[in-house]
Amino acid sequence: MPTYINKPPNASNFVQSLRRFGYSFSSALADIIDNSIFAKSSEISITYYPKETWLTILDNGLGMDKDELEQAMELGSGNPSATRDPKDLGRFGCGLKTASFSQSTRLIVLSKKNKNLSGAIWDLDAIQNDYNSWQLGILNSKEIDAYIENYGNIDTNSGTLVIWENIDSIDIEETAGQKSQNHKIKIAKDDISLIFHRFIGKNLNLEFNGETLKPLDPFLEGKSNNTDVQKIEIPNTNSIVYMQGFTLPSPSRMTQEEQRKIELGVGLSQTQGFYIYRNERLITYGGWLGLERYQALTNLSRVKVDVPNSLDDSWQTDIKKTTMSPPPSILNAMKILLQRFHDPSKNIYKRKAHKAVEDSKIWIRSENTIDNQILANYQVDKDSDYYIALKKLVSTNDSKNLETLISKIEEELPYASIFADWADRKIIK
Repeated sequence: MPTYINKPPNASNFVQSLRRFGYSFSSALADIIDNSIFAKSSEISITYYPKETWLTILDNGLGMDKDELEQAMELGSGNPSATRDPKDLGRFGCGLKTASFSQSTRLIVLSKKNKNLSGAIWDLDAIQNDYNSWQLGILNSKEIDAYIENYGNIDTNSGTLVIWENIDSIDIEETAGQKSQNHKIKIAKDDISLIFHRFIGKNLNLEFNGETLKPLDPFLEGKSNNTDVQKIEIPNTNSIVYMQGFTLPSPSRMTQEEQRKIELGVGLSQTQGFYIYRNERLITYGGWLGLERYQALTNLSRVKVDVPNSLDDSWQTDIKKTTMSPPPSILNAMKILLQRFHDPSKNIYKRKAHKAVEDSKIWIRSENTIDNQILANYQVDKDSDYYIALKKLVSTNDSKNLETLISKIEEELPYASIFADWADRKIIK
């Protein structure tokens, strides 16, 4: 039997690894917001202005006493395999720390419970350069007062203030850096409005630099058509996955603002697909998980998938809470349901296509069956007034050239390109 010795990781080196978990600015903020929501906050306020190297996230949640704060600041403070509260948005007990470390070198947390304030700090520069060990700073009352003076107080009876100092994830020295900072703030507002759209405005008010964020509903509920909610019961567990299909209205029935929001910055073609939620918090969206390819006919099709946190292991929820992958048994069930979710989107485009031919004064559509497959064919209507008038204008010698030109137009009509452009609203008609 081997001899076991305690061999903790080198703190100075490991600090850098902790900063490379791949958080985006938005996903880091979302991880902190998760904690605030689970702490039953009804008000969350984010403050982060261009040119500044600090950020604050203030909530009016339950708050923490000194012991609870020290536990929350511990890396790996939660057991990912343990049974958790069904409303818990966390998993590994690392989010507060790893999300903050990805953006800044100093994490300060002040928390109030029963009107008593506690404070703690992780200073990565000090860990790396001075201590080479995991030295958590416990703040005294004077130090807490100094942070309150700089960043604002917790005015409610309970709540938590998270402070990021020395933010170095964005270059703010250059003019281009300031533009990048402004851009990241705008993107973060949109992302947060989407990720937490099922919370905002219901039991949560979320502000960013004094602006009250509005929920960004990717399904346009109330204006879209939707299927009944479908249940997938997970064998040998008490867990259920819920799925519901939504078919967005035709772009012509949406306002410009609705279209802009619903495209999520990348267009309808890239945002069709599954929207996977964990405890009503959006984790990942877009694409059909390999069950279906992207296609223009399903541009308007989106499927809401609600997954409980009890399935984190089987769905491979990652530490950043930005990806979830259903197991094969669930994929099979999802595939069976997918066709009924797709059909309404396909029908919208098909109805529009048929009406366009019916209204056309020069095109006719016919169908032929080849090898038991129905194939459509489009031809210029040679009985149309336009064709007859043109035919009268050309000489007998040019008539053959006209027929050749018409045949070439029919044969080489770029169907796929035209339809893709029309579905992506690059052709407005």
